[in-house]
Amino acid sequence: MKKKIKAAKELFNEAADKHDAAQTIIDDAKEIYATPEITEQLRKSVDEQIINVSAKKHTLKSLIRGEKILREATRGQRIGFYRCSHWHDSNSCALCMADIQQAISP
Repeated sequence: MKKKIKAAKELFNEAADKHDAAQTIIDDAKEIYATPEITEQLRKSVDEQIINVSAKKHTLKSLIRGEKILREATRGQRIGFYRCSHWHDSNSCALCMADIQQAISP
């Protein structure tokens, strides 16, 4: 009988702890909702983060475009200067043709 009482008390205490944690979350949410300034501050923060992400996406696209243009513009230079590691003309090295293709591909 004592074991059952002890188990019941433990279950009750666990439930009380969960209730207290849930109540704290509810109280925080009510405070934010009841305080328009905090709600507006959160809304502005989210809007700023969305704008920052959008700007970073734009910058990334611009950098990708720039890299592609640069690679296209320097393709001939990369072909002319590329020499294989075997110290002979890279155009006649069958072993290095895959490396050459990789080096000049956009």
